[in-house]
Amino acid sequence: MQSSAPSSSPATHSVSPPRAVTNNLNVVRALAGKEDFDTVVVGGTVRPRDPAVTGEASAQFIEQFKLDYSILGVTAIAEDGSLLDFILDEKRVTQAIIGCALQVFVVADNTKFGLAAVARVGTCRR
Repeated sequence: MQSSAPSSSPATHSVSPPRAVTNNLNVVRALAGKEDFDTVVVGGTVRPRDPAVTGEASAQFIEQFKLDYSILGVTAIAEDGSLLDFILDEKRVTQAIIGCALQVFVVADNTKFGLAAVARVGTCRR
C-alpha cells in the first residue's frame, strides 16, 4: 500500500517525497535505496509462502496511517465482487490496508476470478 500524494508546507513550499507503507518485502526490496521515496515497513510475522508480513501487530501498525491510496493483491475475486483469501489470518491485515486509504486499487489478473477461498476480506465496486 502506498500514499503517493506529496504534501507541501505554505511557509517553505517544500515537497515531501511520496511514502510507501508496505507489508510486502518484495516492495521493500524494489524501493530500497531510492532517495526519492520514503519506505515504511510493517512489523509482524513473515509468511512462509511469500515474503509478506502478517499478524495482528501488522494490522494495528497499518491502522495508524491515513493514506491517499492503497494498492493490494488478492487471492481470489468472487462473482459478487467479494475479495477473498485462503488464509483467515490475512483478513485483518487486508482490511486494515483497505480501511486506511481514501482510494483502494486491487491488482489482479484473470486467474483470480472464480477461485474459491474461505476468507472474505472486502468487496469490489466497479
